[in-house]
Amino acid sequence: MQNFINQCNSWFTMYETSFQNDVQRVIFILSYISNKGKTGQWKQNYHRVHTDPVTRRFFPPSLAQFDADFLKAFGVVQEIQKARRQILKLEQDRKDIDDYITEFNNMAGKAQYDRYSPDGNALLITLFEKGLPEHTTRYIIGMRPMPDNIDAWQEAASYYENTYKIFLRREKGTPIKKKDWRPNPPRNPGSTSPAVTKDPNAMDVDQLTAEERRDHIMKGKCFNCHQQGHLSKDCPKRKKGQPRPRGKARKAEEETTQGGAEIEELPEEGDEEFITTNRAITAIRSLKAKNPALLSQIMDDPDFA
Repeated sequence: MQNFINQCNSWFTMYETSFQNDVQRVIFILSYISNKGKTGQWKQNYHRVHTDPVTRRFFPPSLAQFDADFLKAFGVVQEIQKARRQILKLEQDRKDIDDYITEFNNMAGKAQYDRYSPDGNALLITLFEKGLPEHTTRYIIGMRPMPDNIDAWQEAASYYENTYKIFLRREKGTPIKKKDWRPNPPRNPGSTSPAVTKDPNAMDVDQLTAEERRDHIMKGKCFNCHQQGHLSKDCPKRKKGQPRPRGKARKAEEETTQGGAEIEELPEEGDEEFITTNRAITAIRSLKAKNPALLSQIMDDPDFA
C-alpha cells in the first residue's frame, strides 16, 4: 500500500502540469486500484458514496481526505494480514515461555483473532501449540482433563516450563570448583640458600643391584666414590652440601660408624642367607674394634673352629 502511494505521488510531481486539481488526482488513483476482492468492493462503495444520485456525477473529496479514507480502509487490513503472516512463523525457540505467551497474545490481537469464539479459540490453540517445544506439547496433551481453551493452554505451558527449569537447576546443583594444582612449597620458605643439585657423576645407591651392594659391603667400599678404605661420610670426593644416604643405606652407615666396621648399607630384604652373613661380619668387626682379646679367645676356641 505504501509503495502504491509513493508511486502516485512521484507521478504527480513528474507530471505536475497534467493535474490541475485534486479531483483529477483522486480519479487517477482510483483508476489504478484493483476491481477485485476487498479492494474492488471498497472502490465501488467509494464511488457510490461520492456520486450524485440524480446527476450520476462523481464528486470525490480533496486529496487529503481521500488519503485519510484510503489509509483507514487499507492500512488496518495490511496490518492484520501482516500480523497473521507473522503469527504463523512465531515459535518459542530460545525465548522464555512467559515472553513467548506475551508476544503471541500481542500478535493475536493485531491479527484480530477472537479468542472467545469457538473457531477463533481453536485456531489460536493450533497456532500456539505449533510454536511450543515438543516436550511441552506432550505434557499438555497428556493432562487429564486436557485444556480446551487458549487461556488454559498458556497457563499449563507456563507452569510446566517454569517447574521444569527448577528441577533442572536442582539436578545440576552447585558446581564444585576444582582446586588448581600447585607444587608443594619448600620446607624452609625463608631460606635463601641455593638449591642443591645432584652430581651427575655420583652413583645412586638405590640404583645398585643386590650383587653390587653385596660387593660394596663385603669389600668395605665407599658408596660415594666406590673406593676402599673409607666411608661415604668421610669420602674426599663428596661435594659440600651433597646429602648423605637415606633409608637403609643411612641406617647401615650409622651402625658401621658405631661398630667401627665399614658396612654402609643393609641388603635388600628376602635374601636370608646374605642377611645372616652380613650380620655375622658386622658382629665380628664390631667385636674386633671393641674387644680384640675376646675375639682372639673365640677364634682359638675348638668349638668355633
